[in-house]
Amino acid sequence: MMTINRSNVVLVIVVVAALAVASVVAVHGHGAPASALSTTAIDNPAAAGLADTSAAASSTGGAASAVDPAKQEPTLDQFKSRDPFIQTTSAPVASGGATSPTSSPTAEPSPVAADIAVKTGTIGATYHDQQVGDKLPPVQSVLEVKEIKSGGVTFELLGNYTVGANSTQKTFEVTQLNTPVVVKLVSGSKETEYTVTVLQLIYSNQGSGSGSGSGSGSGSGSSGSTGSSGSTGSSSYAGHSIKALSVETTNGVPSATIVVDGTTYAARKVGAVISTSWGQVKIVGINGPAQTVTVLHGDAQVTLRVGQSVSK
Repeated sequence: MMTINRSNVVLVIVVVAALAVASVVAVHGHGAPASALSTTAIDNPAAAGLADTSAAASSTGGAASAVDPAKQEPTLDQFKSRDPFIQTTSAPVASGGATSPTSSPTAEPSPVAADIAVKTGTIGATYHDQQVGDKLPPVQSVLEVKEIKSGGVTFELLGNYTVGANSTQKTFEVTQLNTPVVVKLVSGSKETEYTVTVLQLIYSNQGSGSGSGSGSGSGSGSSGSTGSSGSTGSSSYAGHSIKALSVETTNGVPSATIVVDGTTYAARKVGAVISTSWGQVKIVGINGPAQTVTVLHGDAQVTLRVGQSVSK
């Protein structure tokens, strides 16, 4: 009779348990396809029909050796260096695309008067501070100042005169300073040449002319008065005034044209006594080279340079 001891029973139990565990493992290792796909796809994506698009996988030949792109060092030669002081963005534009406003240029001042020399033949004179509306020469006037601007002076012919024969032109311009312009004045069969020169343009903040380009003769030898104004400012006067308009010389004899209270008295020689609205004014001295005239009114004697005036 076989005797089964305790140690043999324990050994049998251990063997049976081992066989049972082996059976379970065998069953799980050859299980359903879904379990096999999930396990195999993790370890080998190509086996499951999945494409590996990572650059590391294609370069190494397998997912096992793939490297995390975030841990890769950047390829520095893909970047271009630039000057940090060069602005690469444009300045901001105001709303609506409008650019910032720019300051408007200062308006150019306009002249208010001019020094003008008029000569015909051997007779000529310089007239200072002539304004729009003034007529030249003061006696037997043939020209009127029509416009004064920075580009020159425009003149209009008076009476029946026209510029040139067979013409209806009545105006002409002198556009360059100190450049004589010869104009042929025609009235019927009468033709006269005048040389007109604009010596200086005078602006509102500028004083009267210095007397440069003084005339060499007289515009007229006749006496008398006209209504032509030779004032330096407005046509109205505060009180009374006397102005030296021009100094002329004819055949070596000097004469002066003065304006008293807006009335012009032309070509008066030394010693002439003029009856004016302000009383009698006497010419006591004329200096042609210096372009000055000395007048006496009552007990007051004053010397005026051409273009200057005194008022009371």
